[in-house]
Amino acid sequence: MIREVGLLEAPVAAVHALFADLEGWPEWMPGMLTTRILNPEGEGGVRRVEVRQKFQGRTARHVLEIHLGEDRLLQKGVQGWPRWQGEWRFQPAPRGGTTVSLELELELGMMALLSPKGWVQRFARTLFQDTLTNARQALHRRALDASGATTHQGDPVLFALYETPEGLELLLEGEVYTVRRKE
Repeated sequence: MIREVGLLEAPVAAVHALFADLEGWPEWMPGMLTTRILNPEGEGGVRRVEVRQKFQGRTARHVLEIHLGEDRLLQKGVQGWPRWQGEWRFQPAPRGGTTVSLELELELGMMALLSPKGWVQRFARTLFQDTLTNARQALHRRALDASGATTHQGDPVLFALYETPEGLELLLEGEVYTVRRKE
C-alpha cells in the first residue's frame, strides 16, 4: 500500500470539482492524453472511463472504474496493466485549503520481483507530487477564469479568490487566508 498526503490551497469543493471533471483530466493530470467516458450515466454511481496515458515514452490504454463520493474519488484499473486501485480523499486543511490524500494498491505480478527496491514507491511519490503541482495550476486557472481576471501566458499566478460556504478563501503567494461570513 502506498500512501501520500499533500496540500492544495483551494477549498474542498473546488478540488473535488477538478478531480470529478473526468473529461478535463488531460488538461492537468500528468501523462494523461485522452479520456473517454464509456457510461455517462454511471450505473450504481460507478463511471467507466477509457484513458490513454504516456509513461516513459510509451502510450498505454486503460479502462478505469471511477466512483465519485462527496469527499473522495475511488479509482480502479480494470483493463490494462498494471491493475490497481486507489482512493483520493479531500478534507478541509486546518489552516485553510484542502488536504489531499491518496492510498494506492498496485498488482504488479512478476514485475514486483524485477523492479529495483523502492522504485514503485519513488515513482508513485513523484507522480503524486506532479499531480498536485498540476492540480494547483489548474485550480488557479479556473479561479481566474471564473473571476474574469487575465494573466499573461506563463506568468505565475500571485493570487486566487474562492467563494466557499463559510466565506472567502484568498490564496496569496502560496499562503491561504480565510474571511468568514458573519453569522
